[in-house]
Amino acid sequence: RDFGGATSFNSLKTVHGGIRPLQHGAIAEAREFVRERRAIATMAPHLVRVMPFVVPTARHPIRNRLAMRLFLLAYDAISRDRNEDLDPAVRLPGSYTVGRRRATELNPFVDRKGLTGAAVWHDYQLHSPERFAIALLRTITDRGAVAANYVEVRHLLRKDDRVFGVHAVDTLTGSTIDVRGRLVINAAGPWTWQLLAASGVTAETTAGFSLAMNLVVDRAPLPHATGGLSRGRFLFLVPWRDRSILGTSHEGFIQDPRCTATRAQIEGLLRDGAEAFPGANLTAGSIRLVHRGLLPARPGGSAHGALLKRSIIRDHRADGVSGLISVVGVRYTTAGATAQQAARLACDLLGRPAQDPPIEPLAGAAFAGLTRFCQQHPGRERLIARYGTLFT
Repeated sequence: RDFGGATSFNSLKTVHGGIRPLQHGAIAEAREFVRERRAIATMAPHLVRVMPFVVPTARHPIRNRLAMRLFLLAYDAISRDRNEDLDPAVRLPGSYTVGRRRATELNPFVDRKGLTGAAVWHDYQLHSPERFAIALLRTITDRGAVAANYVEVRHLLRKDDRVFGVHAVDTLTGSTIDVRGRLVINAAGPWTWQLLAASGVTAETTAGFSLAMNLVVDRAPLPHATGGLSRGRFLFLVPWRDRSILGTSHEGFIQDPRCTATRAQIEGLLRDGAEAFPGANLTAGSIRLVHRGLLPARPGGSAHGALLKRSIIRDHRADGVSGLISVVGVRYTTAGATAQQAARLACDLLGRPAQDPPIEPLAGAAFAGLTRFCQQHPGRERLIARYGTLFT
């Protein structure tokens, strides 16, 4: 359907810097998040904005203020190159902790019982993920690629043990087309396994999906994201336009990509949100929009714990079929790294030299300093934040 729809739109709009992986001691993974976050800010500085995250501390073995301060010092050391070659307008400050009084000012919605302070770090908000997708498309088509939406791949073109293209249908006109190529990369998201099955390709995997959900609620946004605990894990209230986004919940293991959120699941997230942010007075009447998307997961375990940690990049020669790669990404922030790994594999299969491209500004980001460009076009900040130099 539309470019940038589905899961890409239905998110917290956050470009993460590796806080969660570092909590589990995964330093290499945290470094990947730092690099990819910086790459996104390099490619489209007009589409990101610095977003402070404020989470409460308490008298707790791990979540106490001292432990969080030490953790943030380690995080800042690991992400010491986070601002390297970035536009000054999107450079990220260091992390810190604050006392109880300041914590209640920054996070007025959280329960003050047992509150000792707050930890503050900075990530980005990609306030228009769909515009990032369009900027990517504009860039690659300017360089010779061909992109088409509203085209549905029905099955792979295959002869014996080799894939040589796809059979697709124009969903607006109903006309069909066969697109041939030496290599097909199946990046169909939740429909990846269905496409393989429809084409007689058996892949040894048990991956499915977890339904992730956020609620856009009618609450005036704070200038930063705030965290609150519910059932032992953090939920966040994130500012977005003139409202706030509550999330994220994860619901079980499913294999049908048509799955949508049920009333019970929505009510469950709302209850968790009310527990995490008792001062926000969240009710069913607060809900303005339900975001839901699918994240790769494995069966078994808790809903959140079942999420895959690493992207799937499968060369189907392992399944007896050549000319086909399947790619399933697990994180929006690290999608670029997943794409590079897939591109290296594609080059290897095609017998071509693999060279990672430089990180360059996308279409619309060709300005010498974001702040200066905005000053040159007063009153156009809202347009620049979506289109960059292409707003005229």
